Amino acid sequence: MKSFVHLHTHSDLSLWLSTARINDLVQAAKSEGMSALALTDDCNLFGASAFSRACEAGPPEVAENHDGKAIKPIIGCDLGLADSGRTLSGSPVVREKSDCLVDRGSGFRPVLLVQDDTGYTNLCSILSAYNGVGEERLKECPSDFLATHSNGLVALSGGRNGELSGYLAMGANRKARECAAYYLDAFGKDRYWLELIPRGFQGWRRINTALIRLATELGIGLVATNDVRFTRCSDRRAFGVFSEAGRDSSQSEPLPAFTGREAWLKSALEMDSMFGHVPGAIENSLRIAEMIEFRLRDRKPSLPAFGVSMNDTNQLLHTLAHRGMEQRYGQNHPVGVESRLVMELAMTEQIQLAPWFLTAKEHVDLARAAGIGVGPGRGALPGSLLAYCLFITDLDPFLFGLLPFQFFASATLKLPTFDLDFEYDRREELLNLVEERWGRDHVAFIPTFRTLRPLAALRMAGTGLGYPESVIGGAAGYVFEHSCKVGARCRKVLETAAVLEKCCVGVNLHAAGCVVAGDKLMTLVPLFRDRDTQVQVVQCPLDQLGRKGLSQFNFLGLRAMDEIARMCKLVKLEHPEFDLSSIPFDDELVWRHIGQGETEGIFGLESDGFRTILRDCSPASLVELAVLNALYRPGTMSMIPVFRTRKLEGESWSLPHACLEPILRESYGLPVFNEQITLAITALTGCKGTEAERQRILLASRRTSGQEMEVLRDRFINHMIKRHAGSTMEASGAFNFIRLYAARCFMKSHSLAYCLIAYRQLWLRVRFPEFALVSGTPYTSSKGA
Repeated sequence: MKSFVHLHTHSDLSLWLSTARINDLVQAAKSEGMSALALTDDCNLFGASAFSRACEAGPPEVAENHDGKAIKPIIGCDLGLADSGRTLSGSPVVREKSDCLVDRGSGFRPVLLVQDDTGYTNLCSILSAYNGVGEERLKECPSDFLATHSNGLVALSGGRNGELSGYLAMGANRKARECAAYYLDAFGKDRYWLELIPRGFQGWRRINTALIRLATELGIGLVATNDVRFTRCSDRRAFGVFSEAGRDSSQSEPLPAFTGREAWLKSALEMDSMFGHVPGAIENSLRIAEMIEFRLRDRKPSLPAFGVSMNDTNQLLHTLAHRGMEQRYGQNHPVGVESRLVMELAMTEQIQLAPWFLTAKEHVDLARAAGIGVGPGRGALPGSLLAYCLFITDLDPFLFGLLPFQFFASATLKLPTFDLDFEYDRREELLNLVEERWGRDHVAFIPTFRTLRPLAALRMAGTGLGYPESVIGGAAGYVFEHSCKVGARCRKVLETAAVLEKCCVGVNLHAAGCVVAGDKLMTLVPLFRDRDTQVQVVQCPLDQLGRKGLSQFNFLGLRAMDEIARMCKLVKLEHPEFDLSSIPFDDELVWRHIGQGETEGIFGLESDGFRTILRDCSPASLVELAVLNALYRPGTMSMIPVFRTRKLEGESWSLPHACLEPILRESYGLPVFNEQITLAITALTGCKGTEAERQRILLASRRTSGQEMEVLRDRFINHMIKRHAGSTMEASGAFNFIRLYAARCFMKSHSLAYCLIAYRQLWLRVRFPEFALVSGTPYTSSKGA
C-alpha cells in the first residue's frame, strides 16, 4: 500500500485562499491512513496549536471529529519572499497574495517547515519581521534574511509560487540554477527540496521537467505536493465561489485567480498517479516527515518576574496583601477577615497564581498613579478578598458575602483572566504605560477572527453560483424555517454553503485583551502588526493562549468611568478630602431616584425596560439592585414579578430546608446568584469551598451526563442525610430545588460590581448636580439635592 504525507496544506486561516478547516483536514488525513500532515498557512501560524491538538491522540473532547488516532503534526507556513537582498535578481513574477495581515508584494512563496525548537524560534522571528514587528519590519522577506534564520527549518522551493518556478516559467534557467544553488548552500542538502507542481497549472509539465533536470544537476531531492486548498474533491465548487469572493472583496490588492482544480487533500494513490513516475517524489514526503522532530508542546506560563524564585514572589504577595488588609479594614479588622485572606493566599500559592495577582496590581497601580479612573472589577474577580486587599478590585467581598471559589476554580482549569475597567478615553494611554512598564517585546494584543455565518455563507454561495435572489431566499427559508421544498438549484446552494460556513474571512483585534509575558513574545509565538492601529498582535487565537503560556489581561474601557473620573476631579477641587470609595450606600435621595426610574444615562440602568422594573420593584440596597440586574435576562425575567410580590407585598415563601433561609433572605427566597448555590450546597451537605463550587458547576452545566448527575445526586442526598438527620425525600427535594435554579443563576460579584459603578455615577450626579453640568453630563436632577 502506498504511503504519502501532504507537506503543503492550507486551512481557511490562509484568509480567502482555502476553504479547508483544520479539523476536517486532520480527519481526512487520518481516514486515508497518513502518518503525518503539515499545515502551511499563508504567512501565519494562527492554526498551529489547534492543528497540533487535533493531530494528537486523546479523548473525543480534545478536538472535533477526533477518533483517538494520532498522526504527526508538522508546523510550517508559506512565506512571501522578495528576490532582493542578494546578487541574484530578475523581473518579478506576479504571485498569489492574501489580505491576511499586511499588504503583500509580488514576491515568491517558499514553504518552510519547522524541524526542531531552534527552527520554531527562527520561524517566529521570520514571520514577525515579515509582518511588520521587530527591528527589521520587512514587507517581504529578503532571501539573505531567510538564509541567516535557516537553522532548524526545512525549505521546499514553493511549487508553482516558488522562485524557481518563476524563473523557469520565464525561461531564465541560469537564474533558476543560481537560485537553487543559493538555497542549497543556505539550508543544506537534506533541508532544501524542490517541490513539483501539481497538474492543472499553466506550463506545469515544462516546469516539472526543468525541475527534475535541475535536481539531477545539483543533487537536490524532489518532493511531490498538492498545494491543498480544500478538503474533498466535492468541495471544488465551493472553493471556486470562495476564491472568487475573495478576489472581489475590499482588499488592498485583489487576489489573482487560483486555477488549481485538483487542490484537495488527495489520497496516497491519487498522489502516486500524478507523481509516481518521478523517482523518490512520493517517498521523499515520508522522508521529510521523519526528519521533523518538533512538537508544539504546552508551555509553562510566562509572566513578569517579581522575585528570584516563586517563594520570593509568594512572600511579596503575602506582604502586600496583609498591608492592604490593614489599609482596608484597620488594625481591628472584622472577625474572619484574616483567616479568609490566609485561605486565599494558600490557594494562590497552591496553584502558583502570585505572578498574576502582582501583574494585575501593577496595571491598576499604573492607572491610579496616572490619575486614570479604575472600576471595581468584573466577573468572578471581585469575589476575591485578596484582590480587594491588593486594591485590584474595589468591592468589599466580606461585606457583601462574596466568595472566591468561582475565580480560583476557573484558574485551576485554565490560566486566569483578569478583567478590569478603566476610563474609556484614557484606555490607550494606560496601554502605553503598560507597554513602557514591561517593554515593547513583552506586550501584545489578541486577535479575533471573522467567520462566515450561515446566512452569509448562503448568500455568498448563491451569488457565486449566479442564482437569483429567489433561489437564495428559498435556501435560507429551508435552513431557518424549513418553509420550502428543496429543488436542484436550492440544493446546490445549500451544499456549497455548508462548505463555506465558518470559514475564516478576516482578522480583528480583541476589544480589550492583551497578553503580558516575562519572556520576549517573539520567542513564544509570531507577531504581526495590525494594519489599522499599528499595534502588535500575537499570531495565536484566544482559546489557544494558555497552550503558549500566555496570559490574558483585559483592559476594558467604560464611558461611565470617564464621567465618574471627571466628576471626582471637580469635586476634589472644592473638597480635597473627598474619597469616592467612602460614599454611603444607603443614601435615601439616590435610592429615591432609582425607585422612580430616574436613571437616564446611568450605566446599566438606562434602558426603558429596566427603568420600568426599577419603578415596579423599588430596590433599596445594592444587593436588591444586583438581584434585579441578574434577573433582567432571558430565562429569568419571569422571576422579577415573584421578587416584587415577595418584597413589596410580603408574600410568604417556603424552602426545602430551614438552613437555606439566611442564604436566600437577601433575594426573598429566590436563588439568583451562583454564590447562593455554592453556600446552599455547603449548608445542606457540609461540602466546603472548592468542592461545593465544583458541584455547583456540575449542576449548572449542560455537559454533565445523566450518569454524572445521578452520582452527584446520590452523594448530595447521603451527605445531607448525615448532616441533618433528615429523610431521603427531604434531601431529594432539596437537591431538585438546587438543581432547578443552578443553571439560571448569575455571578453576584459581577452584578454587584456593575451596580456599584451605576450607584457611584448616580450619587455624584445627585449630590453634585452643578459639577455634573460643568463636566458635560447630560443630566439635571428633577428632585431636590
